[in-house]
Amino acid sequence: MNDFYRTAAAKLAGLGTVLAVLSFSYFIGKVIYSLYLSPLAKIPGRKLDALSRIPYVRRLLSSTTVTDLTQLHERYGDVVRFSPTEVSFITEEAWQAICGFRTGQWRGHSNMPKDPAWYPKPANGVPSILIADDADHTRHRRTLAHAFSEKALAEQMGLVQDYVDQLIDGLKDAATRSSAPVNLSAWYVWTTFDVISDLLWGEPFGCLRDRATHKYVRLLFRSVEAFRFAYIEQYFPWVKYFGSLVLDTKVLADRLEYWR
Repeated sequence: MNDFYRTAAAKLAGLGTVLAVLSFSYFIGKVIYSLYLSPLAKIPGRKLDALSRIPYVRRLLSSTTVTDLTQLHERYGDVVRFSPTEVSFITEEAWQAICGFRTGQWRGHSNMPKDPAWYPKPANGVPSILIADDADHTRHRRTLAHAFSEKALAEQMGLVQDYVDQLIDGLKDAATRSSAPVNLSAWYVWTTFDVISDLLWGEPFGCLRDRATHKYVRLLFRSVEAFRFAYIEQYFPWVKYFGSLVLDTKVLADRLEYWR
């Protein structure tokens, strides 16, 4: 019996050694590939960013990605690598190639697909104009184009002017009621979304009337803030098991309620 246990222990120890060697080999192979063999290996940037996505995730959570990318470009130039699979460009030519219209030298080239980490599919499963393929995007644009013609916009002047008048009257009233500072940012948001909702659906959110941000407008801003968590979940799916410790489950629930 003792021989059985000794044999089992030896096999387990051997298996553990094999797993350790394989893990170490995988790690070394990944380091070599990321730094020297990857298609992005020659693009300048910090070595740690090339090896792991965790530093970028930390910057996402601390809201310092813009500052950090600015510093990276100042140090390394117009093109920098900020994660194992992502690159940042700041040249006009790169913008045209990646995000611009397919005219001139780019005529006939397909548009680049959106990164699903930043542009996840909507809850109802129907791609919006933001993530539609070229054919559907063109169809959406053709449908919407009439609303943005010079004639159509001129016809909406009275509607827009009405909300501008509400904005001015509301600011005057708020200023006379109290000497406390007025949050102009909130008032501009209210005006913008009242105009947009009236143009789209024929009635405003009522933000200027109620002097409060409508729940769907709040949901929009909260959803934008939650995009970073969608990015993290794309690369680290296991974080969803931590629930509200990592993901804003209230935003997810509100988005589902909105789509219903």
